[in-house]
Order: sequence, then C-alpha cells, then structure tokens
Amino acid sequence: MIDSLFQEMIEELPAFAPRVTEMIRTEIPPYSVVPEQEHIRAVTVQLHGLLDALDRGIMPSAEYLRAASRLGAARAAQGLPVETVLGAYHIGYRETWNALMRGAVRRGQETVAELAGQVTTFWTWIQELTDAVAVAYETVLRSELSAQEDRYRRLIEAMAAADPADEATVTLARSLGYDPVGAFQAFRGRSADLPSGGLERFRRHTATGPGVVVATIHGGALSVLSQGVPDDAILRSLDRAVGRAVDRASSRAVDREVSHAVGREVSHAVDPKVSQAMDREGPPAPPLGVGLPRTGLSGAADSFQDADGALSLALRRDGGTVRYSVAWLQSSLAEQSRRLSDVLGAGTRTAHAYPHLSAAVIAYADHGFIPTAAARALHVHPNTVVYRLDRWTTLTGWDPRTRDGLMRSLLALDLYPAPHTP
Repeated sequence: MIDSLFQEMIEELPAFAPRVTEMIRTEIPPYSVVPEQEHIRAVTVQLHGLLDALDRGIMPSAEYLRAASRLGAARAAQGLPVETVLGAYHIGYRETWNALMRGAVRRGQETVAELAGQVTTFWTWIQELTDAVAVAYETVLRSELSAQEDRYRRLIEAMAAADPADEATVTLARSLGYDPVGAFQAFRGRSADLPSGGLERFRRHTATGPGVVVATIHGGALSVLSQGVPDDAILRSLDRAVGRAVDRASSRAVDREVSHAVGREVSHAVDPKVSQAMDREGPPAPPLGVGLPRTGLSGAADSFQDADGALSLALRRDGGTVRYSVAWLQSSLAEQSRRLSDVLGAGTRTAHAYPHLSAAVIAYADHGFIPTAAARALHVHPNTVVYRLDRWTTLTGWDPRTRDGLMRSLLALDLYPAPHTP
C-alpha cells in the first residue's frame, strides 16, 4: 500500500512542488534572488528523487548526490548563506513528509504504521543529500573567498607599480566596486598587531556601512584602501578588530591640538588639554599610518606612500595613529630617518641624555616662544627655561630661538623621540 502512496505523490508533484516553492520563498525571503521557475524546477527534481528512492527502497545514487552538489554550488554563487540553503531543503522535506502522512492517514492505520517504518530511511536520505549540498557550498565559497583575496592582494600590489592607473588595474578596481576616478584613502599598519580573526571582524564591520573598503594582509603589512568612507569610521572598525575601544571624538580633539602645534613645526604638544584627552584613551593603539584622501588610482598610490611615511613615524613614537594630514613633514622625513641621523644626531643624543632640555625646547615652541608661558606649562621658573634653552644650544649648536635652530631641533625630536620628562 505504501508504494502506491509514493507513486501518488510523484504524480501530484506538478501541483505540489510549486506550493512547496512558494512556502520556501515566503519563509525564507532571500530566496527571491533565485528565479521562480528555476526554483520550482529544482524543488520538483529534488522531491521526485526522494519519492522515487523511497518507492524503490534505495539511498541516493552517486549521480544524484553530484546533482545535489551542483545545486548547492549554484546557490552559493547566487549569494545565499548556507544555513538558508539547508533551511529550504528542510522546508521541502518537512512538507513532503506531512503530505505523505496525510495520505497514509486516509488509507488507514496499516499504511500509517508502514510509513512510520520509513522514518529512519527518510531522514538518512535527507542527511546524505544535505551533507553533499553543504560540502559543495563550502567548496565554492572557499574558492570564491580565495579569488576575492587574490583580487584584494593584486590591487594593493598594483599601488606600488610604475603605473597604478593602467587598464588592468582600472578593471580590477571596478570589479571590487571602486570608482577608478573617485577619491581614495589608504591606511597602513602591521599585520602582527591584528589578533586572530581580526581581519575578518574588520571586514564585517565595514561591509555593513557605505562606500567600498578593501583590507588585506601581505608581506607583514595590513593595508586598507577605502572610498566613500570617513576615516573615523575606518579607525573605529580597526579599533573593534583589535579589541580596543576608543572615543574617536576625543581623538579628533587631540588631532586638532596637535595639528595646531604642527603649524609651528611642532607635533609634541604638551598642553594639559591634550594630555588629558590622551590619558582618557588609555594605552597607545598599535601603530597605524593614515594617508591623505587623493583622487584616482594614481592618487590611491600616493595615499599609500603617505600612509607608509605616517606609519614610520608612528613606529618611532611607540604606537598610535598618525595622520599624514597632521604630521605631513615628519611623516615625509620619517622613512629617511637613517640618512638624516647624521644631520640631526646632535639633537637626538642630547635629547636622550637630557630629556628635560628637549622638553623645554618643545614647551617654548608650543607656547608662543614665550619663556614665561613655557615655564608655566613645565611648572618651573622662567629663568630655568632660559637656562635650558641656552644649555640645549651649547650641546647641539642649534639655537631654538632662531628659525634654523628651531627647525633642526624639532625635527630631531619628532624623528627620534626622547623619553618624556616633565
């Protein structure tokens, strides 16, 4: 009697499969990406295979499992999550079992008992099928992720090429969602500073927002290229990726204070407001360089050069984020620091031996070149500031009260930071 039940269900598939398909698409809205008629055909084939196998008392054949694998791969290519795909299978088989049970009830208790004896076979069959689908799905997904990772890496590598705006790079950028003539901004850090899973967390954070962000790790570096995303949003996502919570509003306040100081060739602001804002941020963040927003793919390459210089400066400062827009001069010179050490060595040696003298130079420049104002910031007598400036001049040969002497002094202190002494 149960054989006729399976055959009856097979005959009803032209009407039953569309109803099941509609139920799947109602319960799982993402399935709308699958064309409806294609979806109905797939459901019909799957249910026909199940019912025919139950009728003949066999498990799925190798060919049938290969067909199921191809369907799983197709759903992966359509962007459906694997849990969504498996959920659709379970809806189809749930409705099929319920329909079989209703038919068995109509036939009587003997048929119900006979159908109940097929439960183990039914769910074993489904398990084999969904396993095949899941394995195929994951294979396609890994392949796609690998290909995507390769595109990310090739784009970042192209930024160091002689012509970063060649036709191949333009095509590659478009394939990743960029406007090749739009504005780009680069960020560079160290891959070692990202914890396990940090890159994936960063990508998930940025994927939910506007714009386009590519992030990859290559050659020990973390490289990020954004378009249409505020740099603060990128920095917040990086903070989350490394498990560090930072108030970026305070960070911006610090940047404004430091930027104002840099206008006088100073980046070691010691104003109490800046110190307090920095204290609120806790331990310094991992070193990170932020390039200027620049137009076009050639501009993107330049932004990476900005970010590299800013990262070099951040490394010399024992961490933290350095924006090229704030410390452009020091960032530009940071990568030349080995060559410049012969020029600026006198200041470096003096600052490391007598950090209180370098603190006086910085306070003097940072407070309007007025000894009394510098003295208030350092909590010392004005004559002490004058003495320390004179002592700095004697030891380095650079008088910070002259333009050339001040420039040399501050560059030495920026590129080769000395321990801080109040």
